[in-house]
Amino acid sequence: MRRVYALLVRLSLHSPISVFVPLTSISADSFLLPPPTTLVGALAYPYFRLRGSYMELVNDCSPAVELVEQGKVLYAAAAPVYTYVTFRTVERVYQHIYLRKDYWSRLEMAYTIAARRCTLADQLYAFYLITDPELIRCAYGIVRVGRKEGLVSVEEVVFEEASKIIRDDTECETRFYFPRAIAQDYDRDAGVIERLPRLTPENFRKSISDPRSIPYEEYVVPSPLSLKPVSVILGERGVVMTMATSTELLCIPVPREVLEHGR
Repeated sequence: MRRVYALLVRLSLHSPISVFVPLTSISADSFLLPPPTTLVGALAYPYFRLRGSYMELVNDCSPAVELVEQGKVLYAAAAPVYTYVTFRTVERVYQHIYLRKDYWSRLEMAYTIAARRCTLADQLYAFYLITDPELIRCAYGIVRVGRKEGLVSVEEVVFEEASKIIRDDTECETRFYFPRAIAQDYDRDAGVIERLPRLTPENFRKSISDPRSIPYEEYVVPSPLSLKPVSVILGERGVVMTMATSTELLCIPVPREVLEHGR
């Protein structure tokens, strides 16, 4: 039986971050908070560099997929430490990598202009359920979330054996997003529904023939500018975990089946 560990990382953001909806146009919308796939990618970056690997792609797939395929990361979720806002900005975007080779020699085709939605927060929490304790050490090396411009620094790392921090009750207040399917009810004034990529190998590919085949799941995400956490009553498919940081006690709803898969 594999032990499952709960890993919590508090990150300071040094710039706004944007995580774009995959396989859409350069003016695509972005997610409110970093989705699970992005959080795994942030943890995978130091994981592979500790092994001397600097590959960005392996057979058209992000190396981060290994952490999911081998069951080293079972679940991931993000939360604002305080609150966050979203805004739109205009960026000059390098686009040759998205064009056919015929256009690569044309300098006037190198850049375009795109409107981006960005998320601005002072600090974020990244939460993981993991089975490889070496990832705890790697968490101290997280330096970016999403694009390379999304630089972060680690302020605190907390970890516990998952089985020791499960609460008996099914009601809590949380700032972490969670799958809609595990909630019996939640505060709709504090949380909004957003479709996020699931932690499946398909969502780590850099190209997919049919974007409609991307596996998504509905999550309840804390609303921007909301000063209060989301109140939630979990159904049979969810459990509440509690983790203590240096400043507060956090409640984190997670799917029960994730813990069962870790056995």
